[in-house]
Amino acid sequence: MVRKAWLVVLAALMLSGVTGCGGGKPLGPVTGKVSYKGKPLSVKNCVIMFEIPNKGIGLGARLEDDGTFRVVNLTGDGLEPGHYQVSITLPPDFMAGLRMLPPKEVDRRMNAVFPRKYINSATSGLEIDVATAGQVLDIELKD
Repeated sequence: MVRKAWLVVLAALMLSGVTGCGGGKPLGPVTGKVSYKGKPLSVKNCVIMFEIPNKGIGLGARLEDDGTFRVVNLTGDGLEPGHYQVSITLPPDFMAGLRMLPPKEVDRRMNAVFPRKYINSATSGLEIDVATAGQVLDIELKD
């Protein structure tokens, strides 16, 4: 009997996570394109991350070969309305190749892709406010 109750509680928690547990807040579709030096950021398996500051909550979208992205979550397209800090992550295989290199070489290789500051949402300087109507973001990374 106790086991059955725990299963019901566990199922309810899982369902609330899938449905967003946000009281059915409307999602703002977020699409866009990331460029660096006037060209689409086209590093295979890069991810653009949208994080709510100081809450550790976020959602990412993979960048396509042409630098475009579309944020999709379990309950539909987009993000809940609110303020987000933005960062861009490099693929794990790229980062793994940097582990044994001296710091200056790491900086050189990373900056050849895009400036290192964009890897961390606290240093990227990229922030957006998502409205219920959604957003189209064209982001040009700068040195």
